[in-house]
Amino acid sequence: MEEKQEAKAKNLSEFGYHYVNQDGKTRLVNKADNKPFVFQGPDHYTELSKFVREEVMHRLRNAGLVEASAETAARCISARSLASKPDLPRIFHSPQAFTTPGVLMVILQGSGAVRTGLWAQRLAISESLESGTVLPFLERAKQRGWEVLCLDPNYADPKKDGMPQSVSAVEHVLCSFDHLLASCPARQIVFVCHSAGGQGILELLRHRTSLVLPRTVAVALTDAVHTSLHAPFTVPDPVLKFLASHSRDWVASNLPLDSPVKPSEDNLAQGMRSCFDSGDPISLVSAGSPDHIWTSYCAMESIFAFLDSELK
Repeated sequence: MEEKQEAKAKNLSEFGYHYVNQDGKTRLVNKADNKPFVFQGPDHYTELSKFVREEVMHRLRNAGLVEASAETAARCISARSLASKPDLPRIFHSPQAFTTPGVLMVILQGSGAVRTGLWAQRLAISESLESGTVLPFLERAKQRGWEVLCLDPNYADPKKDGMPQSVSAVEHVLCSFDHLLASCPARQIVFVCHSAGGQGILELLRHRTSLVLPRTVAVALTDAVHTSLHAPFTVPDPVLKFLASHSRDWVASNLPLDSPVKPSEDNLAQGMRSCFDSGDPISLVSAGSPDHIWTSYCAMESIFAFLDSELK
């Protein structure tokens, strides 16, 4: 009976789960007994993940964001991607993001199954919404009067579209800049990017240097990829100088939060950082956690302190 009910479920609640406040954290529990999620096999987890992603987007709306129209979303992917008729990206932004000449924070998550608003799906399911999503980042941005744009680089299905996710993700970032950011009046833009999101912002700085660099104030990364779609990663000198002075990557490390991390101590150094042909200009500091998926949450307060200092 329960399996039939789950098969017909249209949302998280009908699937038998909901989020509740426990010890100050918003945790996923089984509605029947209020016990934490227990893994029940890959099929169940896949279906649950789908509903969690929708729940997170629902909470983005509750946090004051609006979803871009399908017409807008279609302009934020490449023509070759659009030709394969993919599911469109789910782009969320604050209501005044494209009309206010203030600070705009752009959020880019990593690769894989994570969609708009998620840093780490596993944390959102097994730990809390606070640790696994961008929701606490939105709260801090709102406190500062910043506008927000959350992109959706993992909208495409590589099996269906025949395009590597890394390619469609970067093209989404470039197209989103061309159709959303290039004409918006924000005078100061800050980027917060996790994991493969780092590749997206680096490719943006590389391909739209003269357009994006003058308004970009800071780039905050969490255990991010510093590589390009094509090696060696040759970028203009102004980008290298900017990154050397106005970027920071909080990486997975056992060292205390904000401690400098040497390349020899970097857990992701092999193959993930870096393919700059003139040396990696991005400074590495500890996120205060050795676990990749925890880096955004653990470094959050330090990230905002960094952004605040760069915006002064």
